[in-house]
Amino acid sequence: MQAARSVLNARHPLERRYGPDSPLDIQSECIVRMMKDGWSRLKQAHQAVERARQELDELAARKILFSRKRRLLQAEEQYRQALAQLAEILRYLVQFILYHLDLSSQKPDPIQCPVPIEREVTLQDYLQERRELLQTLLDEKARRLWIKDRCREAEHKRARMIAQWHTERVPGCEQAQQTIARLERLHRLSWSLPEDVRMEIRDLKRQGQLRLALRELERFYERDAPVSPTPVHRSDVNRGSQSVTVRQKASPTPIGNGKAYASQHDVWGLKIAYC
Repeated sequence: MQAARSVLNARHPLERRYGPDSPLDIQSECIVRMMKDGWSRLKQAHQAVERARQELDELAARKILFSRKRRLLQAEEQYRQALAQLAEILRYLVQFILYHLDLSSQKPDPIQCPVPIEREVTLQDYLQERRELLQTLLDEKARRLWIKDRCREAEHKRARMIAQWHTERVPGCEQAQQTIARLERLHRLSWSLPEDVRMEIRDLKRQGQLRLALRELERFYERDAPVSPTPVHRSDVNRGSQSVTVRQKASPTPIGNGKAYASQHDVWGLKIAYC
C-alpha cells in the first residue's frame, strides 16, 4: 500500500525544487539581488572600457608626441584588455542566469581576470554579438524586464517538462490505484461473500499469506463476473424469433376480436423467442 501511494504522490524534481508557483516579480527580484555584485562589476568594467577608449582617442589625435608609438601600443593593449574583461563578466552573468533558471545545461566557468590572451579573440566576438544585450543589462529598468522575461521562459519550460513527466506516468499511476483498491477490498471483506470464502480468506490473512488471500478473493469475483452472450447464443435467439414469426404469418387471424388475439399472440411469440 505504501509503495502504491508513493507512486501516486511522486513529484517531479522541479516541483520539489521550486515548490508552488511564485509571481514572476518575486523570481526576478531574487535573481537581481543574487547578482548584485555582478551588476556592479559589469558597470565598473564598462566604465574602464570607456576610459581606455578615451585615452586611446586622445593619444591618436596628438600630432607631435615623444615616444608616441610606444604609448599608443600601451593604450591599445589596455583598451583590448578592458574589452576582454567586460566580455568575460558579461559572459559569466548571462551563463549564470540561464543555468540557474535551467534554460541552459552549461555551467558557467569562473571569471578570469586578467583574461588569458588566447581567449581575447573569442571574447571579442562574444561581445560584438551581444552589444544590445550589454546595453540592456547596464540599464536597471531594462535589466529587470529582461530577467523577468527569462523567468517567464523558464516557468513555461518547467511546466512543459512536468506535464510530460506526469503524462508518461499515467499507466503506472492507474496500476497503483488498482493495487490500492484491491488491497482495501482485501482489508475490508464484503459481507456479501459466502461464509466459507470469507473464512478462508481471513485465515490466509492471519497466516500472513496476503498474496494467496488476494488471489482467492480475485478468483471469487472473477467467477461471479457476468458473461456476455456469445455470438452463437445470439444467432440461436435470432433463429428462434424468425421461426415464431413464420408461424405467426401462417396462422389464420380469428374473426371479431382479431386485434386483441393478434396482440396476445405476438406477446406469446416474443416470450417463446427469448426462452
